[in-house]
Amino acid sequence: VVAQLFGLHWNTVRRAVKDVDDYGLQNRDLDNVLYIGIDEISRKRGHVYHTQVYDLIQKRLLWSGEDRTSQTLEAFRQFWTYTYPAWAKKYLDQWFWWATHSRLKPLRGFAWMIRRHQHDILNYFKIRIDNAAVEALNNKAKVISHRAYGYRTAETFTLVLLHGLGKLPVPELTHKSL
Repeated sequence: VVAQLFGLHWNTVRRAVKDVDDYGLQNRDLDNVLYIGIDEISRKRGHVYHTQVYDLIQKRLLWSGEDRTSQTLEAFRQFWTYTYPAWAKKYLDQWFWWATHSRLKPLRGFAWMIRRHQHDILNYFKIRIDNAAVEALNNKAKVISHRAYGYRTAETFTLVLLHGLGKLPVPELTHKSL
């Protein structure tokens, strides 16, 4: 729609959105992330899933992508089945090793973010939080996906989700409207 309104090629609009998202990712503040929610949404037919990691307090998207091994993420999900904090910590330490030795750069970055917030994550075993906020954010992600009747590539899908749900800082414009 934007490309048609301004007589631009879709790739020009996509590049502009990518530049703004890249700026926002480099300049966002993750220091106050206390509670995260993880879930998957379907990107297209044929069981193509996109993993979403949300900040549950600020209701924003922290990470989104398909580039992951299902085994490693499934292993991370097992963490939430523990009932004792000490056993959960031991398991999280083991998962961290697996994830940081992965060949997938986004997964390694995600693992380091988990490590930085490990103490707060382990608080889950003291204060259990339900999945309602994650499901609400997933519904917003699906609305964004349906606006364009889906996206061909995982990269573009991630780009649009971060732009719409990431609450990323945006660069100051060099040109101002009159």
